[in-house]
Amino acid sequence: PDIEARFFDFRANSVELEYREPVRPRLSILTTVRVEDADHFCRTTTPLGQLCPGVGVPFRNERSGIVMFGVRGALRGDEPFYLRLGRDVRRYTSPALPDAARVDKDLVGDGHLSLRLTPSTRLLFEANRGLWSSFFLDNDFYRVQGLETRLERLGARGSTWGGVVGLQTAGYSRGGGGGTRRQDRTVRAEAYATLVVRQRTGLRLSVERHRRSSNLEGYDYDGTVFFAGLVLGWF
Repeated sequence: PDIEARFFDFRANSVELEYREPVRPRLSILTTVRVEDADHFCRTTTPLGQLCPGVGVPFRNERSGIVMFGVRGALRGDEPFYLRLGRDVRRYTSPALPDAARVDKDLVGDGHLSLRLTPSTRLLFEANRGLWSSFFLDNDFYRVQGLETRLERLGARGSTWGGVVGLQTAGYSRGGGGGTRRQDRTVRAEAYATLVVRQRTGLRLSVERHRRSSNLEGYDYDGTVFFAGLVLGWF
């Protein structure tokens, strides 16, 4: 089949600050502030098929500010958790229309919980909701919501192995023809192991299977990734 590919680049600067106020021996209140300024570049045409403004000239600028509040602690000393919720405010401009700014706001957050099932086995949960920059048609961003569960076991000499199952949805405010809004759903499963071969040296092996389905034709994806690599340091 004929395949048309367009490539986009971006340059970003970001700063994130987090303040923790202990309220109990194993519980703290969090305040997180993150600001980012990003320029988006295209090589031939923009996502809408228009000619790019020129080499080194961004076709879109993104400024975002996130403020989140939450808690971080441990249930029984060795079962850490955290939860953060807040708002992401984004402002988009383009060189062609510098005064026509587009402002979007949305609820964002993330959370993590680690439970010890046995002295050598942990069950972990992670959840997130956030905005990511988009290069699909005239969408400035898309909204991602995800949930992931991980079962991990510690073996001899510090080796670990486990499995991950995750579900992620992505929603766009605008879609293709007919006004249909694009909605993607991705299911992921992974099995992995880190085998210690000597002190601070290990072998990482993993196989990952992921499948994305979309309500718009041409955006489904199905793939398998195999990985083998050397791990150095403390892990």
